[in-house]
Amino acid sequence: MTVSGNQSAPITLCGPANAIIDGRGKSSIFHLNGANWWNLSGFQLTNGNKGLGLTNSNHNKIIALSIHDTDGASVHINTFSSDNVFDGLTLRHSGAEGFYVGSAKSNWCMYSKCKPDTCDRNIIRNNDIATVDDEAIDIKEGTTGGQAINNQIDGKRKN
Repeated sequence: MTVSGNQSAPITLCGPANAIIDGRGKSSIFHLNGANWWNLSGFQLTNGNKGLGLTNSNHNKIIALSIHDTDGASVHINTFSSDNVFDGLTLRHSGAEGFYVGSAKSNWCMYSKCKPDTCDRNIIRNNDIATVDDEAIDIKEGTTGGQAINNQIDGKRKN
């Protein structure tokens, strides 16, 4: 998605818990690419490399999604994506991280023109993260002002 809403009129996509977006092995199942002011809630993302991607996307609210069976990160937030809220997500069976925020310094030239990938002030709260192969929440260098609050993490690996 590349279209943005605005503060007074965000774009909303919601569904019941049994609504499924199946990535069928694609790179990202759902990707906000430069898209701001989105509200996503209630549905499932499954079967992709990454579940939800945010690239240069700000002021989005991601509420009560279920993201499962990914080869890579369940949620990948990079390239200056800031001021987003992730609340009440259920992340299961990830082949990498649950949440990956920012970019490793070794990737700054790929994602942020060789500058720190400042994915700042993102809030990760009330999420249930289980069976991920790497870190449940990985916040990279260059990122500041974010919060990880009241998340449940079981520590079991997918593989």
